[in-house]
Amino acid sequence: MTHRREPAEAPSGDDPHSPIAPLLHFDGGEFDGGSAQAAFRVTHALCGHPLFELERLVRLSKELSPRLVEYNPGSLPVIHDPSTTPANSLSVAETIRRIETCGSWMVLKHVERSPEYGALLDRCVDEVAAAAGLDPAKLIRRAAFLFVSSPGAITPLHLDPENNFLLQIRGEKAMHIARPGNRAVIGERALERFFSGGHRNVLLDEDLHDHLSRFELGPGDGVFVPMPAPHYVHNGDNVSISFSATFHTLETDTTQGVYWINDKLRRLGMRPAPPGVQASADRRKHAIYKSLRAIKRRLPPRR
Repeated sequence: MTHRREPAEAPSGDDPHSPIAPLLHFDGGEFDGGSAQAAFRVTHALCGHPLFELERLVRLSKELSPRLVEYNPGSLPVIHDPSTTPANSLSVAETIRRIETCGSWMVLKHVERSPEYGALLDRCVDEVAAAAGLDPAKLIRRAAFLFVSSPGAITPLHLDPENNFLLQIRGEKAMHIARPGNRAVIGERALERFFSGGHRNVLLDEDLHDHLSRFELGPGDGVFVPMPAPHYVHNGDNVSISFSATFHTLETDTTQGVYWINDKLRRLGMRPAPPGVQASADRRKHAIYKSLRAIKRRLPPRR
């Protein structure tokens, strides 16, 4: 199924850069109670924002730790073994400045660590909470990512570990998204491995297009990608810049924790139940997961 876009417009009379004008526009009922089982379209008013100009992104890339900047060739196939990814020989700044011709895509991770981007993330996620009738404090573990892609670049089929409002700022792209519960695309064991630190790429042998919905995005468009929905991206004929506002709910945080614990149990020869099957067991697994995560946060960072 293809979800075609109509030209997005900011609300009449609103300055999209004003601190009071709404940034996101979607049917809050589609995110009822903080839960959505399928991707859905949104529109936004972030196009033209100075935080997304290329030179500002170059500056941001220099502010971030090198481990928070990832860049890849744009010629990868939709189904791709990450162990075979060739290296990009350019620096981060060169990749951004030459993005029109260098045939790459890159992601700047956790840009919320920069105060301006962090404020923009919170504003977006707070609007999501308001539209869904939720307490903003229930949308937790917020993070923001910026994607810069060359014309025609492909991001292979992969998973994200959080809920994601992907907002297209510049250029066009097609997002191909499976329902998160479709086990024809991704099985329970693969999800356990992913949430325990495995690579995000999904390796699938069968024809996958029957399992995916297509969303065509241009400037001002966006799409909600629920965790853990496999998806891939095919960039259009122009440079693309996208902003991802991500977060967890109690439900997705629990799901992540259960998969993490299940991976450990399966390695011990056990056959744990998937998330959602045994509510009391899920609560216990989640509590253990949160405790271990809190301990890890108190440990000194690796050098």
